[in-house]
Amino acid sequence: MEALGSKVIVKVDKKDFVSSTGIKTGGVEKPDRGEVMSIGCEISDLPLKVGVTVIFSEYAGKAINEGGVDYILLNYNEIYSVL
Repeated sequence: MEALGSKVIVKVDKKDFVSSTGIKTGGVEKPDRGEVMSIGCEISDLPLKVGVTVIFSEYAGKAINEGGVDYILLNYNEIYSVL
């Protein structure tokens, strides 16, 4: 997959949901971070690079499942921070 324009493809970092008492419930929280896999050509001057971890809104982007791996297609302005 290759991102176009001002889009970024992020591989989702899934976390198991753990309650406040420390019990794993088996559910999965909505993702809010992941590894950048592809960057569109319109955002080459920003501090994003393939392989960095980013934080984004858990309600942002379009979820994609390719080959059993979860990705999110984001607009670059939906990314809050680079870790």
